[in-house]
Amino acid sequence: MLLPKSSPLWAWQPAMRYYILEERHHPVEKGGSLTGLLFEMENCRNSVQLTSVIERLAKLVKKPSDAPLKRAFLKVIKAVLAQRRGINIQNENFSELSEVKEMLSTRLKQWEEEFKEKGLAEGIKEGIEQGIEQSRQEGESLLLRSQLESRYGPLPKWVEEKLSTADSQTLERWGIKLLDAQSIDEVFK
Repeated sequence: MLLPKSSPLWAWQPAMRYYILEERHHPVEKGGSLTGLLFEMENCRNSVQLTSVIERLAKLVKKPSDAPLKRAFLKVIKAVLAQRRGINIQNENFSELSEVKEMLSTRLKQWEEEFKEKGLAEGIKEGIEQGIEQSRQEGESLLLRSQLESRYGPLPKWVEEKLSTADSQTLERWGIKLLDAQSIDEVFK
């Protein structure tokens, strides 16, 4: 709200003006502007994109008069983006955007290796868990097959098919039914 200069409250009128920018409505063709680069930086999907944005930003803010702007962008990179992306640069003391770009370029391979190792470890763990579950299921199937053969003799083909495709819960349910079943058909009802 703007007050007239004659108002007794004029002295307390805020002197600053703010512009609200809605990121989703920022034109793509203005990606080379400082605002566009800030939005791009916030939405980088990987360190390669972040390095590219920082390189373009360094070209835009290279004059000595741009020093406060450089410091502001360095703070954004260090405090917000690096933490959000899981990049640890808190102990780094950057004075130029080009230093950030060089650091990111040299560390990219290291980070890629760390991510690959982490993904590999998770994949191995998941594979082991799946292998254990599959082995348990095969063991349950073999045990039920042996019990059925022991009680009813050679198994018909349809029983073999059911046993080979059943999950652990189904095999367990059939195993319990086997205790009271008078015929093989009753086990699979």
